[in-house]
Formats: sequence, C-alpha cells, structure tokens
Amino acid sequence: GFVYRLLRNDENPEMGLMAKNIWSKVSVQEHVAFGSHGVASRYISCCKSEAAVQRLAFLSRTNPKRIALLKVGLVFSNMKIIDLTDPRELLYHLEDPRAIRLATQFEEVLVEDYIHKTCFVRYIPYKPIVAGIY
Repeated sequence: GFVYRLLRNDENPEMGLMAKNIWSKVSVQEHVAFGSHGVASRYISCCKSEAAVQRLAFLSRTNPKRIALLKVGLVFSNMKIIDLTDPRELLYHLEDPRAIRLATQFEEVLVEDYIHKTCFVRYIPYKPIVAGIY
C-alpha cells in the first residue's frame, strides 16, 4: 500500500530512507510516544493517509515541510511494517494512552530499518490551509 512521510531536512527519499539506528532496541511504544525527541530508533514513522500527514506537518516544527508518497510492502516482501491503524497491532505494541492517542491521530505506520529508493513515488505538496481544518 501507500504511506506518507514527513521528511526530515537530511532525508532524500530518492536515495532511500534509513532509520536513525537500525540496531536500536527502542520499543514501538517509546518510538511513538517520544518520536524524534526521544532516542534514535530503528523505525521510520509514516502516516497512512494524506490527511494525517498534512495534520502532522501542520503541527510539526520541521521546516521546510516536505512530504513523500511511498509505496511499501509490495516491492520488497521482506519489509517489516507495523500498521498501528490496525487495532490488533495498536493494542499489541502500545499501552501508554499518549502513545495510543498519537498513533491514532496521525494514522501511524512504522517501517523497520530502511525504505528503498524504488519505493519513492513522488512529493506531495504541503497544504497548511487544508491541514488546519482536518
């Protein structure tokens, strides 16, 4: 399926995306609850819908706001994807109410370790007007 990623300034999806630390033992719950402000994890956070990534971009301190559309799961069947929009996955990985709220609000899908450059589809324009009313 497709996911959307709010890119960090040092990320270029045309070259592939790498998690901050592929050897990290940080749990899914810690990653979701603390994100980039916590410790480096092996997960790459994405959103399942454009509406969710636009909301995230609107609230994020990241500038400029660059969003990538990525096709995951089909090209490389060995990609490890944790879809937190699936209630079973959500409850398996998360128990902290804040983490559950964040994962739900931003329709979080985690990709472990690496997203290959061939998964990049295109850039999606940031739409602050739309994002503010989602």
